[in-house]
Amino acid sequence: MREANHLLSLKTQGGNHYIYDSFNYNFYLTHPKLTGEINKDDYYSQKYEFIKKNLASQSGENIAKYSTSISEEEVILQLANLKQLLFEVTETCNLNCLYCGYGDFYKNEERNHKSLSFQEIKGLIDHLATYWNSQYCSQKNGDLQISFYGGEPLLQFPLIEKTIDYLQNNEINKNISYRITTNGVFLNKYYKFLVKHNFHIAISLDGNEFNNSLRLTKNSKSSFQVIFDNIKRIQQEYPEFFDQKVSFQTTLHQRNSVKGIITFFQEHFNKIPSIQELVTNDIKKEKEDEFYNTLYKNKSVEINSIKEASIKQASEEVDFNSSYYTFLEGHCENAFNNMKDLYIRKREQTRMRTGTCIPFHKKLFVTAHGKILPCERIPFSFDFGYVSKDEVRLIPSEVAAEYNRLYKSISKQCKACKNINGCTQCFYLCENIGKENTKCSDIMGKKGVKHYLADTIGFFEENKAAYLNIISNYIYE
Repeated sequence: MREANHLLSLKTQGGNHYIYDSFNYNFYLTHPKLTGEINKDDYYSQKYEFIKKNLASQSGENIAKYSTSISEEEVILQLANLKQLLFEVTETCNLNCLYCGYGDFYKNEERNHKSLSFQEIKGLIDHLATYWNSQYCSQKNGDLQISFYGGEPLLQFPLIEKTIDYLQNNEINKNISYRITTNGVFLNKYYKFLVKHNFHIAISLDGNEFNNSLRLTKNSKSSFQVIFDNIKRIQQEYPEFFDQKVSFQTTLHQRNSVKGIITFFQEHFNKIPSIQELVTNDIKKEKEDEFYNTLYKNKSVEINSIKEASIKQASEEVDFNSSYYTFLEGHCENAFNNMKDLYIRKREQTRMRTGTCIPFHKKLFVTAHGKILPCERIPFSFDFGYVSKDEVRLIPSEVAAEYNRLYKSISKQCKACKNINGCTQCFYLCENIGKENTKCSDIMGKKGVKHYLADTIGFFEENKAAYLNIISNYIYE
């Protein structure tokens, strides 16, 4: 019997069979015969028809509401309810990591040791405060994380100190917390200040001394021991703070392994770090062979090769990423982004046919040159405005117009894609976005989306703890 277009038959590696209704976001665990060939007068044929008529979308039409653009007001709402304000306080770094995203392997704008000024930071905070104190702000004293990024942000410690002093001595309609991403070399100088102000400290470290040997000082010396000693000092002096507020970010490459990383961090710090693959976007053509032959390593392949049960379980926690949340959020009707979403059935919400965030939904990022972007992960050429010592230019109508222009260039591909409910592709990273020859590499047909759904459901079948962790604890930022 022919499968209805909106009903997809799936079989996971665990041998379970499902029917997924792409119109109402429901999965139905079924008898194997319901996902195979069914004779017209067979009992299972009648059961399949029952699902179509009573459980699945009765109209046979997608009742989801899709928009082709965002409005100026939507941008204003994001600014008024901003969750994270991220400052690249300086481009300068005291290390010379061989795989750095701003290094020789990548196509980049020239880095010239630029730093933000206090006038620029203060100007932007004052500008955004007009939105935070407006009618568009849904919660008085809502949470806002102020984050410092680089380069190495602690090279600009006086600027960080002055920014925090300004925030604490001026009335800001936000419950502010602080975060810093650091290579850890200067923590011995400033850790007491970070502890005092209850910072979340994210430290970049790739494992033991050999694992970390791609993260060199400017004179090509190992940076490991000084970082390790600084971390141990915080752990010993402030154990409770260390347990709650210190995390690690590790880059996977050919001088470390998932197993070795997990073993090292569990043994020395009783923590499991975030493990990231090397960025594969914008590699120089002439450097591709060297990059893949000497640096790059695939995380999923690494995890699948692990045999020890305890390391395997920890690696699955490491392998958890936002795509699993996106899957549940996109394919389950009872997943909500915020309290007000509880009042609108998901199928009745208007949304875009893209995995790209509405500008400033997650954060607002300011480069050391004063460019304003929605995220630090996208090319800096896609700025929406700027801040200087004299002015802030951030006009919501212009932000919406530019977002809509870029979306329009890829919208036909989005409309044809069958993975609309689980899209994780940011269109800023698509080839030639904004041009006639724009291309999305993640577009899926019906066969592709069936494999994706079956693989992801299969992951949750095998990793029930990961599913429960998302349901109970995960906040997607």
